[in-house]
Amino acid sequence: MGASDEEISARRGTGCSACHATGYSGRMGVYELLVMDPILTEAILRSDPVAFSKVARERMHGKTVAHQTLELVRQGRTSLTEAMRVGFDTGEEENF
Repeated sequence: MGASDEEISARRGTGCSACHATGYSGRMGVYELLVMDPILTEAILRSDPVAFSKVARERMHGKTVAHQTLELVRQGRTSLTEAMRVGFDTGEEENF
């Protein structure tokens, strides 16, 4: 989400009989796709995972799972809690 003054109205699932009191109905896939190109191929051949991660993030142009889940929160399609669970639980130190 870049530097923006836009306010986001986050929602919390309250639950009902249709969703078994979870607040969620159905599933939505959120994916990251990294298309290998000559620059990424060169980076991976250097056997330097930190450098490869940096190049990969740059090549993704902000289209990470973390950014996509926050966009779903902005659209009111999921809760901030679910976005944080799915988009930021990568085990990496840096998600952006």
